[in-house]
Amino acid sequence: MMGSVLSLFWRPSVPDGYEPVSPWDATQTRFRAESGLGQGHPALFQGSLTDAMRQAAETSKLLVIYLHCPHHQDTDIFVRQTLTAMEIIRCLDSDFVFWMEYFLKPEAHALSGVLSVESFPFLAVVYPDGQRQSSLTIHAKIDGFIGPVQLLTKLHTVKNIFNYSFVSQRAQQNQHAEVRSLRNEQDLEYMEALERDRLRLEQLQREADDERERKQIELEKEQSKDQEIERRNVLFRNLPVEPDSDQPGVIAIQIRMKDGKKLQRRFKDCDLVQDVYSFVLGSDTKLNLSNFILVSSFPRVVYNNQSLTLISANIPSQCLLFIDESGHFK
Repeated sequence: MMGSVLSLFWRPSVPDGYEPVSPWDATQTRFRAESGLGQGHPALFQGSLTDAMRQAAETSKLLVIYLHCPHHQDTDIFVRQTLTAMEIIRCLDSDFVFWMEYFLKPEAHALSGVLSVESFPFLAVVYPDGQRQSSLTIHAKIDGFIGPVQLLTKLHTVKNIFNYSFVSQRAQQNQHAEVRSLRNEQDLEYMEALERDRLRLEQLQREADDERERKQIELEKEQSKDQEIERRNVLFRNLPVEPDSDQPGVIAIQIRMKDGKKLQRRFKDCDLVQDVYSFVLGSDTKLNLSNFILVSSFPRVVYNNQSLTLISANIPSQCLLFIDESGHFK
């Protein structure tokens, strides 16, 4: 336990003028010389830890973090025997994103606290959190020396577990997405059905309103027709008594209807022209007479002043009149 605590707070002595080279230095010459990595080593990710995490998320690969402590007693053998093993190189290059940094660098030093580094060499296999790529989920952690066979086994085990979990999670996500899509489609179909029902109800309501309005108009027309018939009957009933033909001042009027039918009646010369109009209207209540006047043909005389008496209107004792509905009353 004490060794673990000391390893967390132990700082190697740094020679004057020592300046570690970043793992992604363009030449990497000094880094290879100081780390022990030759030409054959895993491909280092060229960028910051944040960039490496983003790359891991985009490629759905685990991220292997290696914190390099050149002054630790196990670092040299780990680099020369483990990291340079061809199986390790092939595994890291094909299945992982490999990022490394000097332990003395500020970013690596801060990261060691997050990863709870207990000893060196130190490796952590992580993956960006699904909700926040700035946070990490630790899948495996290796504190201290590990040989190539053991490391390869560890990496394969972690990768297989991760892939299974990732595929299962992706399948579950796809299933949830399909359920959401199906629910959205059902909701859309339901809303469309509601809209169709609303439009159909509106159409039925309009048709019902139109039918009700049509019936109301027909009823009003029928009532108006009945009222007109009653009005004509009243006019006919209120006509002056028809005089005998031998009485003085009798005027015999014959009226030619527009359908060819003839109406005949005797009036007194003191009766009104209005009485002749009432006789025409009341004789046949089925006749469609609206705005009409009584005229004689030869010569043409218009009798439209209904307030005059027959004698005042100069209607002769024997008179043939016609119905004029043309509107030309002059």
